[in-house]
Amino acid sequence: MDYSLFTYGTLRVDEPNSEILKYHSKFQETCITLDKYIMVTQNSKSFPLVFPSSFWPEMEFNSVNIVGDLYRVTKTGLARCDKLEGHPTWYERTPIAVKNITGEIIQTEMYILTKEAYDELDKTRIIVLDGNWKRID
Repeated sequence: MDYSLFTYGTLRVDEPNSEILKYHSKFQETCITLDKYIMVTQNSKSFPLVFPSSFWPEMEFNSVNIVGDLYRVTKTGLARCDKLEGHPTWYERTPIAVKNITGEIIQTEMYILTKEAYDELDKTRIIVLDGNWKRID
């Protein structure tokens, strides 16, 4: 396994798109980001969108640490995830740091919405989430 990837939405364990990682990754553990981001969705059945608060300064008070799953991923698995996430035009795979349950800091990458994709969002339909997409009904 060549790469470290932190997933927070449909690529998380037992979520709809986790199947694309089935033969190309190894789940490590659930972690939380050190930095805070804004996590939103367009409706409760949709996928989460994560971006820095600098994109929407008026909503900075909604910035949260993101909960997600850390994987070790093969080159093939990473390419499949990049394609699914529209990297680098829709989401950009970005270096971040996460913390595991024991407090260990781990360097990894996470898909963050690009500024151009953020600018296209219908902000009147956004639902702000608490950082753990698995809790959404």
